[in-house]
Amino acid sequence: MAAPAGSNLAVLLQAAGGQPLGLYDGVRFVRINASDGTRITVTINCEQELWRVARIEPRTGRADFRDDRFQSAAGIGRSRWCTTPVRTME
Repeated sequence: MAAPAGSNLAVLLQAAGGQPLGLYDGVRFVRINASDGTRITVTINCEQELWRVARIEPRTGRADFRDDRFQSAAGIGRSRWCTTPVRTME
């Protein structure tokens, strides 16, 4: 079955085993645990339908906090990544 148009990020997060972490300042955080032990944190702005990698935390070494520009995530606002209730982070 083909993925709905505009849901590429949603499909990628699902395939990568993404886990919702919570909501902070209007942005949702999703964690991906890579097979080598690296943890990747993705942020999603559901209202503006934008995303970016916020942090890469290797199994060994210090976390790499990213300041990359947000990228388009057309359609993500209708996906479960944006519609499922999550805890508010402080």
